Parts: sequence; structure tokens; C-alpha cells
Amino acid sequence: MDAFKALFADVPSISIVYIRSLLALGKEHDVNLLSTCHELGIDDGALGSPEGAVSINQLLSLLEHADKQLPNKDWALKLGLSWGLNTHGMTSLPLFHRNNPVAIAQLALSNISLRLPFIELTPHLDGDDLLIDFSENWPLAKVRHRVLDMYFGILVRFVTQMGKSVTLCVDTQHAGQGTHLYEIEGCTVKGGHPHNQLIMHDFNDGDFLPASSQTKPERTKQTSQNQQMLLLIRRLITLDPGRSCTIERVAEKLGSTPRTLSRYLRAASLSFSEMRNGVRAQHAQRYLRESTMPIIDIAEKLGYSDQASFSKAFRGWTQQTPGDYRRTHRATEVAEKSVGPSNIKNKKRA
Repeated sequence: MDAFKALFADVPSISIVYIRSLLALGKEHDVNLLSTCHELGIDDGALGSPEGAVSINQLLSLLEHADKQLPNKDWALKLGLSWGLNTHGMTSLPLFHRNNPVAIAQLALSNISLRLPFIELTPHLDGDDLLIDFSENWPLAKVRHRVLDMYFGILVRFVTQMGKSVTLCVDTQHAGQGTHLYEIEGCTVKGGHPHNQLIMHDFNDGDFLPASSQTKPERTKQTSQNQQMLLLIRRLITLDPGRSCTIERVAEKLGSTPRTLSRYLRAASLSFSEMRNGVRAQHAQRYLRESTMPIIDIAEKLGYSDQASFSKAFRGWTQQTPGDYRRTHRATEVAEKSVGPSNIKNKKRA
């Protein structure tokens, strides 16, 4: 591992929501992973906090323990399939770039790569299909196959929710470990591929892209250092998204300059205010879903001068008032689960 990556290995940067869902999966199989969390330094305070986070090393260690204790090899695939827009903090994603699905795909995949920074997901068009390439950013060691399964599950869920068919192209190393992939409903699997790739078919069929948009979009090459710097900027914003959250203060904490941070953000087609607003949107939705905190206190915590300003921003993110969102979020979560992909078949596909 290079020095730059090592710098972030123990930084709490991955949302606790992923740990909670892993604990829930373990409980379904009578496997108690809570004691393992405690051994790894993930305490009950972090597990119960909407702002809780774990480090890359903690998550990798927990995945390794889970793989030893969970009975079925497909557990990581099922875990990825269970994660919807709420899990990844992208409830309001469909509101952005509604006339440009390529931009939605790029934004979604970039967000996943930031929240789960083990693999970089790069999309590009090939005729009517959207190809998503997998590039491993982190030494995955013993849990490589399970991490790949998680990402496959995440992407298959997104694709099937859009009513599209999908092909998984699996590299030779993973093909022998991923026979359960052949059992995913509505998914074709091809083994022995040079690299891991997911293909969403008929992406450019007229339902998603304007008729005039037939050319392959320019691909922005994001280095591992770019990705890790964006991850750290986002983490510092997450720790303090209020009024004091400015690019100047974040740059100071990183021992850098606002100009340098802006350059990293521009390389990812982002601005500091866009990233901060995205974090605020996620925090706001979590507070409304998971706490009884008064709306005016949420507004203050997130840096808004009054409740009216916060409500205006929240409507822009979700097309709902904060009060309406709080009242209906449980129904929304149930509905989201009901439109997820079918359960894995009992028989292997021929």
C-alpha cells in the first residue's frame, strides 16, 4: 500500500449504515457480529449515531470476520442487493440531470466510489449499452471476492430497478469464486473476462438519452489520489456541515489551499458548495428519519439561518417539506424494498 492510501486507512470515512445492514444480515443467520465490532473499536455510540463512521481497515476486518462466520458464499451479494438509494445517501438523485441519464449514472457511481472507496466505477457508452468498468483502488486481500460481490449486488439492484437487463463480465480470478452470481434473477454472467465489468443493456434506447446524444461522453480519468482527496474533503464536511464549513477551513485542516481543493473538485465536475449541499441533504434526511430533533434545530445544526431557509433547500432536494418527509419516510423505505430485485433463485441457471 502506498503512503497516500495508508494515510486514510484508519480515518473514519465510511457511513455506519453499511455496518448496521451487515449486523442485520448476520442476525438473520444467527451470527453475532456485534462483538466483532466492539473488538475492532466500533462502539455502540457510533453504531447508534446518524453521523457514525468506520475506517477502511475496520470495515475490511469486519468483512473478513463475517466471511468466516456466515454460512453461505452469497452473503456479500445479498448485502449489496439490499442497499438502495437511501443507504447510499442518494434519495434525491433522480431530481438531478433528469434529461441526462449519463450524468445521473456518473454522479451515482462517483458517489458509491466515494462512500465505498475500494473500487472505482467508471461508466462509458458503447452504442445503446452503458459499460461500467471496475478498477480496484485498495488492497482487498482475503475479502476481494466478497467486496466484488457487494459491488455487483449494488449495481444489479440499480439496473433492475430501472427495468433494464444486465450482463456481468467476471474476470478469471473471480469466476471460480462467484458461481452464485449465475443465480441472480434477470442477470447474464460471462466468466473469464479480462476485467470485471457490468453492462446495462439498452441504456441509450430513447427512454434515457436524448435522440441527439449518440456520441461517447468524454471520460474523466480520476486517479486514486483524486478519489482519496475527495473522500477526505467529504469526510471533513460530514463532520461539520454547519456555518463554519467553508472551503478555507477544510483546506486549513488538510494543510492545503482552497485553490488546490477546488482543482481536485473540478476534476470530478464538482464544486465545494455542491458537495457540502449533498452532505447537508443526507444529514437532513437522516435526522428526519432517525431522530425526533425539532426541524428548527436541524436547520441550525446544518448551517441555515432559519427554518424557512432550510425548508426551501430541503424542498429543492426532495420536493417535500421536512415535515412531510418525516411523516412519510417509513412508507418510502417499505416501498423501496418492494421494488428491489427478486430474491436469488434456489437453482443455478443453466
